[in-house]
Amino acid sequence: MNENEKISASPAWQIGPDTVLHATPYFDLVSHEVTTPAGHSADYFYMRGRDWIKVIPVTSDGKVILIDQFRPISNTMSLEIPGGVIDETDASPEAAARRELLEETGYTAERFEYLGWVYNNPAIFSNRSHVFLAHNAQISSDQKLDPTEEIAVVPYERKDLLSEIANGRVKHSIVLAALNLWLVR
Repeated sequence: MNENEKISASPAWQIGPDTVLHATPYFDLVSHEVTTPAGHSADYFYMRGRDWIKVIPVTSDGKVILIDQFRPISNTMSLEIPGGVIDETDASPEAAARRELLEETGYTAERFEYLGWVYNNPAIFSNRSHVFLAHNAQISSDQKLDPTEEIAVVPYERKDLLSEIANGRVKHSIVLAALNLWLVR
């Protein structure tokens, strides 16, 4: 969502102008005053940033390509699908999906199918994650990782992925939401 778009609200809610409290290269901390239909006012705080993408790469033999990476904030290894921020240089969410898949896994895909989007957390984030299914993913190069990334590429059979979800190994909420968009089809 770009900074000029607002999440649609009930017309009875009054939302004041945004005030940027702190800017970083990744997001801005923003506040605005909100008045409820009953007349109660409060300052709301949220993170405004660029939209993200998530990619579910599936090989021609049906394996799902996952990544396992260390997440310093949670101090844990995290089993995920490839993803990242839509850069200013990306022509579209699909272009970002193609770039992130290649960078994080070394895989490309024959076709990308848009599955939809989810809010990252509409209580505190204004951005969304766009989800793509990458058909017939195949290894095409080495990973192109950022200096602070160490990512293991792990192919999973669909049934094994479902077991990992059921046993709590997949803890990333946006990854779970993205996989749900795929699995309920």
